[in-house]
Amino acid sequence: DVLGILDTWVRRGNSKPTIAVYMARLRCLFRANDLAWPVSARDLWVGMPERDPVAPVLPPEVIGALIRRMALGSGVGPRVVALCSMYGLRPNEAAAAVTAGCDGESITTQTSKGGRRRPHTLPREVRHVLTFEPHPVTTDGLHKLFDRCMGYIGRPPEPGEGWHAIRRSLVTGLLQNGLSDYDLERWMGWKQIKKTSFRYFRPDAGDLDSRVYAVHPFLPVWQEVADMAQLRRVRG
Repeated sequence: DVLGILDTWVRRGNSKPTIAVYMARLRCLFRANDLAWPVSARDLWVGMPERDPVAPVLPPEVIGALIRRMALGSGVGPRVVALCSMYGLRPNEAAAAVTAGCDGESITTQTSKGGRRRPHTLPREVRHVLTFEPHPVTTDGLHKLFDRCMGYIGRPPEPGEGWHAIRRSLVTGLLQNGLSDYDLERWMGWKQIKKTSFRYFRPDAGDLDSRVYAVHPFLPVWQEVADMAQLRRVRG
């Protein structure tokens, strides 16, 4: 029966990581019912070819439209759009940041999945959005918020799109704009590269932010929005 359901997942086109998650859940079911696991690791070898995971990347022009539509609004939406487009936060990280509040000068988030704490100075262009009192939100609430935000720009989300698709677009843009692998991994709070020299190298966080902001793909859009807000104040 275990091998039969494994064959079903393979025929359905599930990826190897997805099948591994499903199999782990199945083993939990066996343990919960005091059943012996009936197959060996060799039995579960599926021989599937390696392939790139299908992971949506939100096009930069769509992210730009989101920023322009949401940045001058109020409530949680603009804050989450800023956190995800500027720092590529995962939904649970963004929920924790909104719940904690922000003083408009700096922000520190805890990277999930065993990563580092991420301290960042805030560039002038996003301070008007990232100055707010603590406001409790949930990760599930942010998933629903993404759908609403996409509706505001007249583009319903495609299957698989969410805040994580903005994260992928940000990482793609930073690399395409010439940011080094080391600076990217350090800035994103990922587990560090294995080289010993990188474990000892500790650049100043402000210098790292400056290097990232210099090639940030979405900071120019926030600059545009900040200039527009300033123009409105002058005319007002």
